[in-house]
Amino acid sequence: MDTSSLIDWLMFIGYFVIIDGLRSYIEISFLSRFLQTKSRRPFFVLYAMVNYLISYLTVTFQTPMWLIFCIHFVILFLAGVYLIRKIKVSAFAPCIIVMTLFTLTDALSVSILQIVMQLIHKQSLLGLAIPFTLAIFLIAMQYWLLFLIAKKYERFSSQYTASYLYLLLLPCLLTIITIRINWGLWDSVYTVDPNNMKIEYAHVAKEILLLLLAFLSFIAVLVAFYKLIKAARYEADK
Repeated sequence: MDTSSLIDWLMFIGYFVIIDGLRSYIEISFLSRFLQTKSRRPFFVLYAMVNYLISYLTVTFQTPMWLIFCIHFVILFLAGVYLIRKIKVSAFAPCIIVMTLFTLTDALSVSILQIVMQLIHKQSLLGLAIPFTLAIFLIAMQYWLLFLIAKKYERFSSQYTASYLYLLLLPCLLTIITIRINWGLWDSVYTVDPNNMKIEYAHVAKEILLLLLAFLSFIAVLVAFYKLIKAARYEADK
């Protein structure tokens, strides 16, 4: 195995073991907090192993990302159903929140790496460190945001909520579809080739601005969802 192949193999191991493991932990942790349940360590290990298998199949067989996304969503929903021991629409809410936030951060990562990998040689130490550091930073941001969301909703998650209120989260699905199509996140595994691309910085800046607007819209949807649930609970308690 030459040096280049060894580096690529180490990047694969480092990214899919560490990053996917952290993401799996964040997802299960958020589901548990949002749904007011407790997840046991064997369940987390099983969930992480399933995600590792999905990542391996994605890279090995170049599986379309839209299919991987759908499989991931179904597995996340089933994990929520398992945690609450019932098939309920309430398990849908945390799944759509997680997938929307991950879509936004994935697209942001793609936009930033377009610039970074153009300016820095891929095989340099800095070229290897920056994508991994960016992934860790985005995961930390995801964990912090999901922690705040779960903390805000935990008062109402264990109470009955009218099913029609979950329709408010449908704009999140539109956000996911729009971003993943426009950023090419529903094609095969996304890779950045610095030797075969020309960066239009104005275009990338526009992409990042659109992501910021999408993120603010996402927060607005969550705030409206929270206020309506709170109002519904207030009326029910009268």
